Amino acid sequence: MGYTTKAIYLKAPAVRTPELNDAINPLLEDWLQKHALEDGKQLYHYTDLNGLKGILNKRGLWLSHISTLNDPLELNYGRKLVLDELNDRMVNEEDSYIRRFYNSIKENVNSFGNILHQPFIACFCEKKSLLSQWRAYSNNGGGYSIGIEIKDSSLIAFDKKNLENGYKPVLRKIIYNPDEQLKLIKDVFDKMTSGYKEGIEGEVSGTIDKGYLSSVMGIQAVNFLLDFILSFKNPAFEEEQEWRLIHVGLKGHKPENFKFRENNDGLIPYQQSYLFNKKDEDVTATFQIKSIHIGPSLDQDSQKTAIELYLRHSSTKKDNIQIFKPGLISVENAGYELR
Repeated sequence: MGYTTKAIYLKAPAVRTPELNDAINPLLEDWLQKHALEDGKQLYHYTDLNGLKGILNKRGLWLSHISTLNDPLELNYGRKLVLDELNDRMVNEEDSYIRRFYNSIKENVNSFGNILHQPFIACFCEKKSLLSQWRAYSNNGGGYSIGIEIKDSSLIAFDKKNLENGYKPVLRKIIYNPDEQLKLIKDVFDKMTSGYKEGIEGEVSGTIDKGYLSSVMGIQAVNFLLDFILSFKNPAFEEEQEWRLIHVGLKGHKPENFKFRENNDGLIPYQQSYLFNKKDEDVTATFQIKSIHIGPSLDQDSQKTAIELYLRHSSTKKDNIQIFKPGLISVENAGYELR
């Protein structure tokens, strides 16, 4: 069973205007298909020894605040692409109500990540052994890449004591191609504008304020664009072949889920997450580790032995850990039990 992702809904849709949703949905279906994973596909998280031990001991992943990732302008890149297209349309639009619709979108795009919504990310790579990833995230090859499998039966939670509140994870394959990025943005604006025009004509009557409804429809439309902002990256980073696990938290909601660590750059906000597989009530929730790959600058034979002993020390009988050839440690049956 592979993985099919879900849409990101951060703003409540306007239920009065189904025409807008009808216009956008075909593009949304195509968009979600870009982020599907075939059955058995692993994604790889590069880390150093402390990161590996933390993941194995906690049976979870850290999702770091997007502002702390390797591109300090992470959100601003996609935001600028969206706003540039939006501003061009506003300048050339004579209809004041369409401009109000656009302005509502603009306000929500500008506030994203700054006021209410706080995006947290865990990064993965398509390749299990990529030199740039070893250098950047694994102590110049003295670390590990951890293979994780995400399936339709996978869930994510932020409280290990309440896994029943887990929900389907949001996974995105990063889009780096500028031409593809611009085409996606233009296509969505074209469709949402036509959907707006049809919806506003069908809903407005003498008792409904057309300007107010235009603003509300802008909130309905912005979700797709915020998804783009989270999924677009500067083409200079294309070699990373990044996928990302995304969670957008509300700034004041469940503050106990926000944790903090320190590094040389200061304070790093993060969220401890638990990615697991649970097909039914009779199946033990298991962390989705499938493999561990040893960095090229380490002695693979000695590390194989050491990590084998460490896994035996920290696992349970239900973990079903098997060791394969040097350089590869594989954890069968989705890996660690979430005990």
